[in-house]
Amino acid sequence: MSLNYSLLKCKNWEELTNEENLPATNALVWSSMPLGFHEITEKNYREIYYRDRLYSAIIGESLMKSGKKGPEPRPITLEEIERRIGMETNASDLTRAEFFKRLRKHFDRAVDK
Repeated sequence: MSLNYSLLKCKNWEELTNEENLPATNALVWSSMPLGFHEITEKNYREIYYRDRLYSAIIGESLMKSGKKGPEPRPITLEEIERRIGMETNASDLTRAEFFKRLRKHFDRAVDK
């Protein structure tokens, strides 16, 4: 199954696909599956940020920035998530308990290497 998304409900959605903003948009689209959300809303954007911080602590950051020695990982900010309120994907929603269960599996795999 393909991962589909839409930004049409986002304010200034055209800006979210320009060269500066596209990396964060792409990172959030792809993060929708492991973080367990299908839409960014006023009610859940802080929960998405919370989950992203936990997931990134185990798996690593999903964004890169230019550094002195080449690309360096960087976190998605709360503001970047908030700017994408209205973004929709066809990913499945997870409860917090389901998210933690999935995160635990990722952690166990990372530790057992």
